[in-house]
Amino acid sequence: MLEGKKIIVTGSASGMGEATLKAYVKAGANVIGMDISDEKGNDISINANSHGTGTCSFIHIDVSDKDSVKNAFDLALDELKTLDVLAHLLQYKAHQMPLLLQLKIGTICLQSMLEEQC
Repeated sequence: MLEGKKIIVTGSASGMGEATLKAYVKAGANVIGMDISDEKGNDISINANSHGTGTCSFIHIDVSDKDSVKNAFDLALDELKTLDVLAHLLQYKAHQMPLLLQLKIGTICLQSMLEEQC
């Protein structure tokens, strides 16, 4: 059912994000994990590649920084070319991300995807 689907998982370096990434790769999806924790995120992605039929890579993202969000999604769309699923599972404390930026993340992601597909 997920074979060949192109998926981005935010918060992929721990918890639900990590478990979701591993499940998607095991099911055959092409997944990009995103997190602020580079070392752990890379290790999890490498490990997931050896335990499933899908593929996985890792991209750094800092959701408190608008440019980081845009750059991460631009890189992901360069690699995936299209997107079937965005699993937005990252965890953050309210003081880490202003409300306006929280609302903008969806807009930035959607705009990047639409520009790439047009």
